[in-house]
Amino acid sequence: MGAQQSAQQPVPADLLENIRGRAKYNDKELQEWYNIFAKSRGSTISRQDFVFENLGYTRFGDEAFWNNVFELIDTNRQGTISFDEWAIALSCLSTSNFDEKIEWIFNSIDSNEDGYLTIDEIDRIVRFLDRVPGHGKVTTQEVFATLDRSKDGRLTLVEFREGLEKAPSLIRDLDVSNIIKNSLKHLAEVKSPKLGD
Repeated sequence: MGAQQSAQQPVPADLLENIRGRAKYNDKELQEWYNIFAKSRGSTISRQDFVFENLGYTRFGDEAFWNNVFELIDTNRQGTISFDEWAIALSCLSTSNFDEKIEWIFNSIDSNEDGYLTIDEIDRIVRFLDRVPGHGKVTTQEVFATLDRSKDGRLTLVEFREGLEKAPSLIRDLDVSNIIKNSLKHLAEVKSPKLGD
């Protein structure tokens, strides 16, 4: 992280309080991340910057996917990602347990936020991940046949979790969390266009 010591501003107490217990970072790590975020982003990341920069940086997904991820991170629904929202999301993606990570993956794929994954939503992610080096090549039909235990044409979070527990190779094939985690780190470290030089 390596923020410059002379440029450090203390993390505002209200932000620190909001993050404690929800992010798995200690105060020193949060201070380092805060200084990087504040220097490059100011106080927030706009939806437009988030979507545009992720499309360019990751070369993954489409505008709908990154808008959906933005909605997952923007928990206060103010239309921007604040430092505390950013830190909590990064922590969840970096250090979360299996259930938290699976829920994040599920929610990032559930583009219409109806609590179910359809074959079209799975297909969209499978096609995106086919273009990412290191991801296994799997067909949408294989994924859906493995996970849709009720055979009703849609996956609940429970089906998704249980299916991935029984077919761990699919976790690697559907895991978008590392892509999102790396994009969050990148966004914090790259100067926002609105801040200029």
